[in-house]
Amino acid sequence: MLRGIKFKLKLKPKQISFFTQHADACRYVYNKALGAKIEYYELTGKALSHLELCKKLPLIKKLPGFEWLKACESSCLQISLMNQDLAFQNFFNSINGTRAGRPVGFPNFKKKGKCRESFTMTGSSTFKVKEDQLQIPKLGFVKVWAGVKQLKRIEDGEIKRVTFSKSSDGCWYASVLIDTRGWYNNRINNPLPKYASTGETNGLDVGIKTTITLKNGSINLPDKIKKLEKKVNKLNQKLHKKELGSKNREKIKTKLSKCYYTIAQIRKNFMHQVSHFIAKNVDILTVETLNIQGMMKNRKLARSIGRQGWYMLITFLKYKLEDNGKIVIQVNKSFPSTKLCSICGNLNANIDLSIRDWICPSCNTNHNRDQNAAKNLDNVSRWFKLTGEIVTNKKNYIKSILPNLGTF
Repeated sequence: MLRGIKFKLKLKPKQISFFTQHADACRYVYNKALGAKIEYYELTGKALSHLELCKKLPLIKKLPGFEWLKACESSCLQISLMNQDLAFQNFFNSINGTRAGRPVGFPNFKKKGKCRESFTMTGSSTFKVKEDQLQIPKLGFVKVWAGVKQLKRIEDGEIKRVTFSKSSDGCWYASVLIDTRGWYNNRINNPLPKYASTGETNGLDVGIKTTITLKNGSINLPDKIKKLEKKVNKLNQKLHKKELGSKNREKIKTKLSKCYYTIAQIRKNFMHQVSHFIAKNVDILTVETLNIQGMMKNRKLARSIGRQGWYMLITFLKYKLEDNGKIVIQVNKSFPSTKLCSICGNLNANIDLSIRDWICPSCNTNHNRDQNAAKNLDNVSRWFKLTGEIVTNKKNYIKSILPNLGTF
C-alpha cells in the first residue's frame, strides 16, 4: 500500500540554494521540452515523443552554457520531462472525453515567480533516515523541523519517490511516497489502544452552514478562519491599489500568502482532530459520495464549498479508520439522505437547499435536514453491522433497510 508522508525541513542557506537550483532546473527543462514539442509539430506536423526528449537530455548537458544542469540530480530532470508529457496526455484525453474530471487546457510555460517551486527525486537506495535527518542525493543529511515522528514510518517501508516543494510560508517541505505494506499490516494486526474497537456506528453528513453533522451532534470550522478570511479580503483590496512590480505590492503579496497558508493549516489541523475523534469512537462510518467539482460550478456557492475542506476530511477518515481495521462505507451520489425520513422512510421530494427543517407528512416527525441525513447514513452503518450487507443506493435502502427500521 502506498502512503504519502509530508514534513517540514530545516535548511541552511547553502541547502536552500541547492533546492532553488533544482527547482529552477526542472522548470527550465519543462519549458524547453514544451517549446521543442511545439516547434517540432509546427515544422513536421508530428508529435515529438517523450523517449526522444529523454535521449536528448544527456546531450544537452554537454553543450556549452548548460554545464549547470550537471550539478542537478538526474532523476528530477527526467521526471520534469515526464510531467510535461503527462500534461499533453491530459490535454488530449480531455479533448477526446476519455479523461475524468474537469477539462484540461493546452500546457502552459512555467514562469518564474508565478509557478510553485518544486521537484521530485526517485530511488529508494539514495534516501536514508538518521534520527531526525533525511539524506538527500548530492546534498547529504538535512534536518527535519516538523514531523520527526513520521520518519519512523519511512524505516518500515520502501521509498518510491520524494517531492520537495516550497510552500507559501517560505519554507521547504518533503513529501515522501513509501510502500507501507509491512507497517500497514502491523497496524491491522496490532491496532493502537486509542483506535481500539468500540462497536459504535455513525453517519456523517457535510454541509455549508454546518460543516460536519453526525447522528448525535454537529461541528463547525473554527471561527478564526472567518477572521482570517476578512483579513484576506482587506489585503486583496490593498493589493489591487499597488503598482505592478513595486516593492509595496510584493510586501502585500507576502502577507497575503501567509494568511492563506495559516487558513490552510488551521483547516488541516481541524480535520485531523475531527477525523481522529471519529476514528477513535466509531467502528463503522457511512459518508456521502460528493461531486465537489460539479457543485463548485455554482458561482453563488463555490466559495463557501471550497472553504469547507470536504475532500480532505473524507481522505483522513478513510485512512485512519481503514488502517485500524475499521470500515468506511460511501453511498452513491444519488442517495437521497436528506429527503428520506429517518423514522418511517417516507421520501419527501420537495426539499431544496433553502429548507433547513421539515416535517414528515407520514409520521409528523420534525427533522433538521443535516441531522436527518446523518441518521439515514447511520442506518446504513447499523444495517451492515447487523447483516454484513453494504447498501449504497436508494433502491436497496428502500428494499432492505426501510422495512426493518424498527428492528435494529
